Amino acid sequence: MTTVKGNKQNPRKWHLLENLLIATIYFIVAKLSLMLQFESSNATPVWPPSGFAFAMILLFGYRVCPGIMVGAFAVNLLIFSNNHTSQFPQSLILSLVIAIGNTGESIAGYMLMHKVLRKSFSRNFFSRVDQIFVFSLVALMMCLVSCTLGTTTNFFAGIIKPGQYFIVWLTWWLGDVSGVLLATPFIIILIDSLKTSPPLLKTGWKKLAEAASFFLLTVLASGVVFDNWFVDFFIFQWAFWMIPVLTWAAVRFGQRETVTGLMICSVIAIWVVSALEY
Repeated sequence: MTTVKGNKQNPRKWHLLENLLIATIYFIVAKLSLMLQFESSNATPVWPPSGFAFAMILLFGYRVCPGIMVGAFAVNLLIFSNNHTSQFPQSLILSLVIAIGNTGESIAGYMLMHKVLRKSFSRNFFSRVDQIFVFSLVALMMCLVSCTLGTTTNFFAGIIKPGQYFIVWLTWWLGDVSGVLLATPFIIILIDSLKTSPPLLKTGWKKLAEAASFFLLTVLASGVVFDNWFVDFFIFQWAFWMIPVLTWAAVRFGQRETVTGLMICSVIAIWVVSALEY
């Protein structure tokens, strides 16, 4: 109670700390994601920070935009500096423009969600089929902002050649879309579950054992399908083998466990693919 009262008495201080925390998390996640970047540009096949930024705006509104922009600006400036693809002060301008695109992308998504859902707009966009459809459509549309602005900026700066423009644009767009579809539901559902669902440790030992078995099977099945763990038989390399595992979570558990299992599966798949590329 003291904390809440203190936050109301010092809203500016609280908003500053909130934005600093979001900027720090964005920077860390982005720095890790840029390990998958396309050559010397800032385009990646998977960009989880886009999903993190969208989730933060959906949860907390426009007040977190400065944190997103600062985090995006800092990580882009660091990457340009490390890659030596752009000299100061050009790298400063490029980083700012790309950060504006990253932030504008989430703002566009937030506005589209409000526009389409209107009175039915709520924090949980995954309780009804129509909301899931709207969320997916918005993800496809909002990500056009960042990829177009970012790719065009890299092109005019001479970082990418004319023949690379489309592939970088497409890679950027797909990376942002996949980041939104993967990270945003995970973050929102996980945060909402803290208020609506009891912790697994309090659900009884039988349910806890079943949940542990599910997560263990998810890891093992993902390793077998995506990285040939234990067996190297072609029939086990088909990704649809993950469907029965995730169906188990959908039937026996709630959204929290299902989206966590999907995240585990996706992380292992992305890790394996990136390892093969490099």
